[in-house]
Amino acid sequence: MNMQHRTQQKPRKVLAALVLTGVAVAFAIAWLTMSTPGWAQGIPSERILLSPYDQNSPTITVPSFRKGTLFLSQVKKPVEGATSTTEISRQVIADNVYRLADVNRQTGKYLYQTIEGSNRESVADVVTWLGDAYGKVIRVYTGGGYVKLSPGSSYIAATDENGVLRIIDVKGEERAVLEKATYAVFSPDGGKLAFLNSTPYSVGDAGGISVIALSSGKVLSTYKPDGAAYVPLAFSEDSNTLYFAALNQPAQQKGDPSNQNRVDVYSLLISGGAVPQLITTGVQKLPYMDYSRVEYPAGPHLLVLSAEDSVWVVDVRVGSVRTFPKTVDALWVGAGNTLLAHSSDESTSVQSWNVLTAR
Repeated sequence: MNMQHRTQQKPRKVLAALVLTGVAVAFAIAWLTMSTPGWAQGIPSERILLSPYDQNSPTITVPSFRKGTLFLSQVKKPVEGATSTTEISRQVIADNVYRLADVNRQTGKYLYQTIEGSNRESVADVVTWLGDAYGKVIRVYTGGGYVKLSPGSSYIAATDENGVLRIIDVKGEERAVLEKATYAVFSPDGGKLAFLNSTPYSVGDAGGISVIALSSGKVLSTYKPDGAAYVPLAFSEDSNTLYFAALNQPAQQKGDPSNQNRVDVYSLLISGGAVPQLITTGVQKLPYMDYSRVEYPAGPHLLVLSAEDSVWVVDVRVGSVRTFPKTVDALWVGAGNTLLAHSSDESTSVQSWNVLTAR
């Protein structure tokens, strides 16, 4: 009788052990895949173009910004070895433009911003517009200072003056929210998002860099140094490495004319928790960048930064930096290492386009 009772209890103990094990495993999986708070919906995948939409066209459509006016130009593709090219036609998209915020050469879409209201210093009054290569424009967001397009131009990362980062779609619908996050950049494969854990202009409370999966909000990598400003710039073409700028001296003022504020460029391997590697070498440092635009991917291993009235090309393989002063609206054209740009000299015709060799 006792033997029979013990025999019957054995399967029950095994079943109970299996249940407990299952609970423990589920808890462990939940902990390991912990997602970022505010990532309720997730970001569906989008179609990513591998080459510019107008690759086979003899002309390219280029947005440019001059004296508060946003233009959309049809420019003849430069021939090899040319130092300039011809603008065939030009149309005005908008007046009283605050800035051209981002351009996606793959899709032909771009973001620009205007200010509604009398306070030009208030981010709350900044309106973000999404335009395409055909001149169609839609209003997508109000109150975002820093904004960035996703690779497929289906989503926009926007940070308000309180440091709240929102991922919205092109209809203006909110997909996800992050607190104290700014300078967000998307990976080329559309699967990752990197950002600085800080409120805008509050370098002192910077909490390092985070990289998350867009589909789930899962944290893939973090780098938390000593509280300095480490601003994400762009991902590598394979989306496995993040390039970021490290501000080595406290920002004394934005656009410091004496270039006392200097930054270096580093690379961070997303998987494996590797220590960031310094890319720029020696005295080849970049001036402090406020609201910089990054054009990438482009020619192999080339990272292009534009801020104020200059453009810098960083070769991430060897750390070399090439400077193009008095240059704005820099955009990659075709493949390789060719840039199309304007002179920042406002006495120069907006119809004059320079062709730059990045290497």
